[in-house]
Amino acid sequence: MDEILLILREEEATLNLPIKTRMDGINEAFYCKRKNEKQTRLCYICRKSNHLAKDCYYRNKNSPSTSQRNNSSRNGHVFTASHREEKLCDNILILDSGASCHMAKESMWFKNISPEVMDIYLADKNSKMVSQGTGNVSAKTVSTKHCNSINLTITDVSYVPQLRCNLLSVTCLMDKGCKIKSENNCVLIYDKNDKLIAKAFKNNGRLEIKLEPMYNSECFISDQSTNNYEIWHNRLCHLNCKYMLKMKDYIDIDNVNNFTCETCDISKVTRKTHHSIDIYQSSQILELLHADLCGPINIESHGGAKYFMVIVDDFSGMYFTYFLKNKYEVFNIFSQFKAKYENLTDKRIKKIRTDNGLEFVNEQIDTYLANSGIFHEKTIPYNSESNGKAERANRVLLERTRSLLYESKLPLKFWAEAINCSIQVSNVTPRKRKEKIPLEIRTGNKPKLNYLKKFGCVAYFHVPKVLRNKFEVPGRRGIMLGYARERRGYRIYDIKNQKTTSSPRTGRIQIPVLELNDVQNQIPVRRSERLKSKLMSVHLVNNVPNFYFEAENSANWKNWKLAMENELDSLDKHKVWEIVQKPAKSKLIKTKWVYSLKQDDAGKNIKYKARLVAADFNQIKNINYSESYSPVVNIESFRLLIALAAKLKLNVNFFDVKTAYLYGDLEETVYVLPPPGYEKLIGEMIKFVN
Repeated sequence: MDEILLILREEEATLNLPIKTRMDGINEAFYCKRKNEKQTRLCYICRKSNHLAKDCYYRNKNSPSTSQRNNSSRNGHVFTASHREEKLCDNILILDSGASCHMAKESMWFKNISPEVMDIYLADKNSKMVSQGTGNVSAKTVSTKHCNSINLTITDVSYVPQLRCNLLSVTCLMDKGCKIKSENNCVLIYDKNDKLIAKAFKNNGRLEIKLEPMYNSECFISDQSTNNYEIWHNRLCHLNCKYMLKMKDYIDIDNVNNFTCETCDISKVTRKTHHSIDIYQSSQILELLHADLCGPINIESHGGAKYFMVIVDDFSGMYFTYFLKNKYEVFNIFSQFKAKYENLTDKRIKKIRTDNGLEFVNEQIDTYLANSGIFHEKTIPYNSESNGKAERANRVLLERTRSLLYESKLPLKFWAEAINCSIQVSNVTPRKRKEKIPLEIRTGNKPKLNYLKKFGCVAYFHVPKVLRNKFEVPGRRGIMLGYARERRGYRIYDIKNQKTTSSPRTGRIQIPVLELNDVQNQIPVRRSERLKSKLMSVHLVNNVPNFYFEAENSANWKNWKLAMENELDSLDKHKVWEIVQKPAKSKLIKTKWVYSLKQDDAGKNIKYKARLVAADFNQIKNINYSESYSPVVNIESFRLLIALAAKLKLNVNFFDVKTAYLYGDLEETVYVLPPPGYEKLIGEMIKFVN
C-alpha cells in the first residue's frame, strides 16, 4: 500500500508542474520522457527537485524498514499469520468474528467433554486442526476497576489442544441471542435478557476477556469439594434426596432443603406408583433371587451388547447386572452367577422369580434348576408387578443411566458403562425398608466411599514406559466411565486411542501392561451398500443361530448338522488341514461356525449353510500373516462390465465355484483348534495347509 501511495503522489506532483520539454506539433499520446525530466520533478517529502520521493534521505531515515512494515501488517490480522512467535496466556479468551464455534486449548476448563472428533479449518486452505471433543466451560472473569467479576458458563465449546489461543465465536453468541455493543476501548456482551455477561478489552489489536479458570474438582488427583451436597448427588448417580439424608453416616454432607436437580426432573418423570403385592420375605442371602432381562436396545453398547440382565438378591437388595449380545446367553450367565456367589457366600440359591419370557422358561433352564434343587417361581402372565423388585431395579438403573448420559453429554453407545456405574453406586446406597446398605448387609463391613467420582469427569492416567517412547509425555487424558468389576480401579475411556481401559484407584493412575498377543490387528471388511429388506432381516434374526449351541438347541438342528458335515467333507476333500500334535510355543487360533440361510422369494428355506472360520481375530501382522485382502469384485466394476457386455451384445456366463476360498495356498504356518462340536472326533489340534 505504501508503494502504491508513493507512485500516486509522484504522479500527482508531476501533473502539477509546468512541462516545457514537450515537442511542438506532436500528439501528446506519442510523447516520450527525456533523461533530464527527473530533475524537474519535485519530492513530496522534502519538496526538493533533485531526486524522487522513493530515493529521499529523510524518508528512509524516518520510515520503518520493509520487514517492520510486514510485521505490523501481519499483526493486524486475527491470528491468521504471524511473523514471530507470540506468547499468549492460557487464561485469556479472545473475541473472534471469524471463528465458527467456541474453541479452547486447555482441558482443565471443561466441566464435561463428549469425545466427538471434528476438523477445524484455518484461514489457509491447506491447514486444519482436529477437535478432540465438545463440552461446557465454566470460568470466572477477572475483576477490574471498570467491571466486577462475572461467572460464565459457555456451552458447545470445542477442545482443540493445537490452538495458540482460546477463541470466543461472535457468530455463536449472536445465534444464542446475545448482543454485542462497542464502548470506548472495550466491547460489552449482553445475553438475550439484556444482562451483562462479559467485557472484552482492547489489547494489542485484539479484544480479550481475562478469566480465572475454574478447575474441574472431579479429576482423580485432587478433590476439594468434599462437603458439597450437589457434588455427592452427582457422584451417587443422582440419588434420591430422601436417601441422600440416610448417607450421612457414610459421607460428610449438609442437610440442604429444597434442593432441585434439573437433570433428575427431566430423566425421572414417571407414572403413579403401583402398590406392592409381594408377600414373601427372605431371611438370608441368596434365599430368593429376582431376575429380569431388558432389551433389545436399538443402540449397541460400546462393547456390542443389546441386552442387560438384572439379578436382585431379595434379602440384601444387591443388584447384579450382566450385558448380553443375545437372549441365548442367559443360561450360561446364570450358571456362572450361581457357581460364583454360592462359593463366595457359602449359601445356596433356593428360589428364583422371573417372568414368562422364553429366555427364562425353556427346557434347558428348567432342567438345570430342577437338578440344582432351585424352585422356579413364574409371575402371573401380563402382570409385570408380580416381579416388582426386578422391574423396580430396571427402572432405577434406567433412570440413573439417562441422568448420567444427559449430564455428561456422552454418546448413547456408552449406556452399558453408565448402567455399570449405576450398579456399583446402587449397592452402596440405602434401600427402602433396609436399615443398612446392601453391600454392608452382604459383607458385614461398612464401606468407604471416598473413591467415588462423578461419571463423565475428566481423568488423567499414567501410561507405562512399555507403551510409549522416551519422548512422549507419561500422562494421558481420558473420561471416567465408572468402576472396574473384577479389580479395584476405574474404567477410563482413552480419547486418543478411542478405547476403554482400567486404572487403579490411586492418585497416580496407571494402566496394566498389555501383552503383544492381546493387540488386535483387525482389518475392516468392506460391507455391501445394498439396503436389506425389513421382512428378510426379521426372518434371519429369528432363525439363523449365532453359535454352535444355539444351532444344537434349535428346531432345525438336523439341517444345520448336515450343513456342518458338508463343510467338513469339503475341507477333507481339498486337503485343507492336517491333524497334528500341539507344538511348543505355538499360537492357537479358535474356530467358529458361521451359519446362513438361503431362501426363495416367498421366504421359504431352500438351503442351510455352515462355514468354518477362524475366530477372535488375534493374529498379528508380520508374525501370523503378512497381508490380508478380500478379492471380491466392486459392485461398480461389476455393473460396468455388464453394461459393456450389453452394449457390445456379448454373452455373459455365470459360474458358482463351491468353496472357492479353499484353492489358495498359505505361506504362513497356522494352527487352529478343532471346530465346536467336533473336538473329540477330529483331534487336539489342526494345521492348515490351504
